Amino acid sequence: MKFNRQYRLLIQEKVGSSNSIEVQAVQNKSLTIQFDVVRDTGSSANNMTLRIYNLNHTNRSLIFQDRVAIQSTDKGKVYKKIVLQAGYDNLSTIFVGNILEAYSYKQGADIITYIRAQDGGFSIYNTYSSFSLQKGVNNLQLYQRLIKDMTENGLAQGVTAPIVGSPKRAIVIAGNTWDCLQNSFNKLVFIDLEAINYLEENQGIIAQVPFIDSSAGLLGTPRRSGATIIVEMIFEPRIIVGQLIELSSITDLFFNGQFKVSGVQHVGIISSAVGGELKTVLQLYIGSKALSPIATSNVLTF
Repeated sequence: MKFNRQYRLLIQEKVGSSNSIEVQAVQNKSLTIQFDVVRDTGSSANNMTLRIYNLNHTNRSLIFQDRVAIQSTDKGKVYKKIVLQAGYDNLSTIFVGNILEAYSYKQGADIITYIRAQDGGFSIYNTYSSFSLQKGVNNLQLYQRLIKDMTENGLAQGVTAPIVGSPKRAIVIAGNTWDCLQNSFNKLVFIDLEAINYLEENQGIIAQVPFIDSSAGLLGTPRRSGATIIVEMIFEPRIIVGQLIELSSITDLFFNGQFKVSGVQHVGIISSAVGGELKTVLQLYIGSKALSPIATSNVLTF
């Protein structure tokens, strides 16, 4: 049953610092948080906006981040890692990234700390590659060489579907690494939870929540929007981007079947003081080919 919302928030002041901020929902003593997390398989960075109510002055000062500082080569000063876990009896990681900007303001009786964060944003902005590969290397080798530069700037290697084929000529790479990855691999590379993944359109990850129906929290009737099906459900933090799910709706059987999660949005509030809506919105990819499972995902912890 989906009761007793909880969260755990960790913010590292800067790389190499012993100062960290942890806010945790324990024994109904948590601070109120309101968040909007958007993750997808697109080429842009996943993002989160977060509001923390009535954080103390010391922690507000540690969190502060100037928006323009993200484009810097001094990672030790500007990279502030943020991890948000949420759930019920067990917590799942719903966002990992770096703070893009953070500031506090007063609203009525409350002091609200606003945080905007990106998943892999620092590495996307600040990683550049310059190398050449002789004719005869394959596409997998090119992929591995590019993500090597990204992983040296704070990211991990995630799920990698089989990469086949070889370039027809020698390769010369010079420029922003993320742009080079997207251009070289048809925008099938995405970052989620600070890990770089490669999936073909018809490939999906085996994950914790394989079946979605009313008993799993399905709300209302799924609807189609272009090449995707939009599904709303009671907050489900275990769903990950790129996974396969089986949808079963009793109100519209037309949408029932197996799909790939191309986007996840978690939006709402967790608080011991006030009530509020908390839900998950899924974008399910309608493909033209049969879906193929390729890997099993692990739950991240910190």
